[in-house]
Amino acid sequence: MPPPSNHTPPWDHWQGGDSHPWNHDSLHKLFPDILWTAVAISTSFAVLYGLFLTLAVVSVYLLLRRGVRRRPLTAIQLFAVTALLVSTTTHWAVVVLERFGGLLSHPATVTVLSNKEAFLPEECVGTATLTVNLVLSDVVVWWRVWVLWKDSRVLYRRIVPVCAGVLLVATFVTGTVDTNFACHAKGGFMYEGSPVGTAVLVLSLATNLAATTLTAYKAW
Repeated sequence: MPPPSNHTPPWDHWQGGDSHPWNHDSLHKLFPDILWTAVAISTSFAVLYGLFLTLAVVSVYLLLRRGVRRRPLTAIQLFAVTALLVSTTTHWAVVVLERFGGLLSHPATVTVLSNKEAFLPEECVGTATLTVNLVLSDVVVWWRVWVLWKDSRVLYRRIVPVCAGVLLVATFVTGTVDTNFACHAKGGFMYEGSPVGTAVLVLSLATNLAATTLTAYKAW
């Protein structure tokens, strides 16, 4: 059998398992690029997470100053902010641990082309936390509309609860299905390239358009 062409990337010959044919020279050449990718991704996540964490801490502080026991609505807001913070922190931690953990244990498996299953935990948790964040954000949006229209019996008791319930349940169900696809390496990572993922985004967009329209009309 003739030797592989020089234009064939070395990861195409990787077969997985406990051992692989990577030699020291190949790993030595690829390691800087792999390390740079892991550092760049982790740094970008860290910057964005730092901004989110700062805003979340300020929000929690302001909500606590209002008083949770005297204002039940404040407790709901505090729960939403805390849940979003926990979900986002989980995703960030998994990304960092997966990137550097894989780099330290098996450097060759960090590249997508070498082993697509190397990113499976990251894709699974990332899609799951995105679904949680999306649903919680939509809940907060509908809650604001519900509070603004409390003087209208039709909207307050019927239209808003029904529309919110249908859209929120549909968003959660489709998001859960897409997360299941992502966790089993069937696509759908962050709703990308999946009809179910597209449905999640359309439903969330419908929520925000309806809520924004009702809010703008009330303000006008």
